[in-house]
Formats: sequence, structure tokens, C-alpha cells
Amino acid sequence: MTTKRELNAQHHQQVILATAAKYFKRDGVQATSITAIAKQAKVSTRTLYKYFPNKNELAHAVYLADIDNGIATNLAILHDSQLDFQAKLTKMMTKQLDLSQQLNPDYLRYAADDFQGKTGHPETGPNYLAKLDAFWSELIDLGVSSGGIKQQHSPAALRIYIQAFFNLGQTTITDQRVLTDLIQLFFNGLNGQTNG
Repeated sequence: MTTKRELNAQHHQQVILATAAKYFKRDGVQATSITAIAKQAKVSTRTLYKYFPNKNELAHAVYLADIDNGIATNLAILHDSQLDFQAKLTKMMTKQLDLSQQLNPDYLRYAADDFQGKTGHPETGPNYLAKLDAFWSELIDLGVSSGGIKQQHSPAALRIYIQAFFNLGQTTITDQRVLTDLIQLFFNGLNGQTNG
């Protein structure tokens, strides 16, 4: 049974993480102070450091939560029976592009560094890719069974192709026509078409 002390600890961690995420994504990791996060989260810096020994560990926890939330969001879209395969992928890509345009470039740099193990967490990239493996397999199986992906493509090539397109979320595309053209080119590639 969970004690009141454990519930309080969980609550403090959640509030600290939510507050840090807001600041890091809006202002960047470098520009955000631990003092500001603690004040906004209504905890002492001592309490914050009890759960997260430094700003890097806090930013790492925020990024891991983002990874988990992103996968959960995409799985919910993938399981949406109201959408066909192309609509599902379009919705996933549009959400990622919209999100990336709202994030501070410093936070995006931190996320890229964390993924590559440059923040002292060499396990981040491999763990992330392992979590994504089941998602990509399910997405590709659905695409093939629905006719949205030609069976002539190898699963390895499909993963690389889809991941490369999803990585567009790290760039800012403000021209809707460019985004529409990119999505059409993407689906042409999945379908084995050379023109739209």
C-alpha cells in the first residue's frame, strides 16, 4: 500500500517535472534556473534537489517523459479506427511538426545531445530506439495490411524512410504548401509511386 509520504513524493516529482518542462521548452535549458523552477513548483530548492540532483538530471527526466508521451500519443493515433492509414500518418507528422515549432531551439539541442549520449546518459538513444521498435513494426504491419505500404519494401528500409521523415519534426516548416508537398512525396514513396 502506498503511504502518504510516498504519495507526497510522487506529487512533488510530478509538479517539478511539469514546471521544468514548461520552462525548458519555452525558455531553453540553459536560460532556466533551478531556483525559478522550484519557486514556480512551490517547493524548496532542497526538495527539488532531493529528486533531481542537478539541472541536467532534471532536463533528462523531462526529455524521457517527452519520449514516452510522444510514443503514447502516436500509438493512440495508430489505434484510431476512424482514420485510414494515410490520415493516421499525416496526423502524427503534423502533430510532431506543430510541437517542434513551439519548442525553444536550446531544448531541441539538449534533446538531440541527450539522445546521442552527450549529457552523460549513453543509454537514452538505445532505450528510445528499443521503445520505438515495437511501434514502427505495428505501424508498418498496419500500412502493409491496409495497402498504404507496398510489400516490395523491406521492413528495415521502411523504418529508415519513415524515421527520416518523422525527423522533419526537428526543423521548422512554416510554408503549408511545402509541408503538403513533402507529405505527398512521402506517401508516394511508401506506395512505390514515382509521381503524384
